[in-house]
Amino acid sequence: MTRSENEAYWHLLLPEEVRVFCELVSKSVGLSAADKNLMDTMAKRLVDERDEQQEEDRQAAREVAIDMVDDDDDTAVDDNATVSVTEDGYWVQAWLWVSDDELETGDFT
Repeated sequence: MTRSENEAYWHLLLPEEVRVFCELVSKSVGLSAADKNLMDTMAKRLVDERDEQQEEDRQAAREVAIDMVDDDDDTAVDDNATVSVTEDGYWVQAWLWVSDDELETGDFT
């Protein structure tokens, strides 16, 4: 399989959605061999990514990030935020508030 030239996007998939997707892949009626192969690869990746994000160290990093931004009204971290492991720490997905005025004026200070 060649790498897509499209940008990658994060999508939130609920556990029951992943389960249904995996069931669809296992039945795969009407799919070409190439499509079946691609869907099988995607299903395995979704399960692996879900399991990886539930690891204890990643959950701990989320909790630290939530505590760090707890008093900041302009930043938030979700309980299920994506966590990436680096050589010496973690990147935790967060939300940053941008007001309409800031967007219109371009003044983000």
